[in-house]
Amino acid sequence: MDACIAQVPVAREVPEEFFDQVDKWGARYFEGFTINLKDQASETLVIGLRAERVYAEFDLLFTYTLGGETKTQTLDNDGRHFRITGPNCVAGTAFMSYQRGFANGAAGDWGVASVKDPARIPND
Repeated sequence: MDACIAQVPVAREVPEEFFDQVDKWGARYFEGFTINLKDQASETLVIGLRAERVYAEFDLLFTYTLGGETKTQTLDNDGRHFRITGPNCVAGTAFMSYQRGFANGAAGDWGVASVKDPARIPND
């Protein structure tokens, strides 16, 4: 029986110019930054995810303080877990291959949408 090892990823500071360079990501983001909001205000977070070798399913857990009381809220993918997998590289090519694939930018600058040919996704 294989053992399942739970890993808890940590939000890290990512300077804009280093977004694609994982080895240059900074320290734990929320150890140095706090998001304070006025009543009825909102803040948009851009969350970039990357898997190197594994497939993972996850939900996002937010902890916040409201009126001096600490609360948590879980964000999922419309009742399902979010999913991400590492690259399935095709030997001898610059492509990845899947039965179904989604990519950032496929639906606008930050929109995620299905890839037209998931059997030949450029591996850049």
